[in-house]
Amino acid sequence: MKHSKHFFRILNGEDEPINEPIKLTKAEKTILLLLEKDPELSKPKISKMIELSESSVKRIFKDLQKKGIIKHFGPNKTGHWRIIKWE
Repeated sequence: MKHSKHFFRILNGEDEPINEPIKLTKAEKTILLLLEKDPELSKPKISKMIELSESSVKRIFKDLQKKGIIKHFGPNKTGHWRIIKWE
């Protein structure tokens, strides 16, 4: 039996490729670089630094969390972000 190039697993009723690289936008990569240097940066501060609207930055953070790349630890005001995985 010959296997296809990608193997799949069932997760929440959907096939999901294993070991597929996570594709990131330029803005996502920029935010990750900023968080690497200072994990306590706030979304409004990042918004000003990279000249994107706060709503765009919030959306990017939500996308990064959904992809399992970042996670927030601690309270909203005094917490920090951790990069969980980034290839």
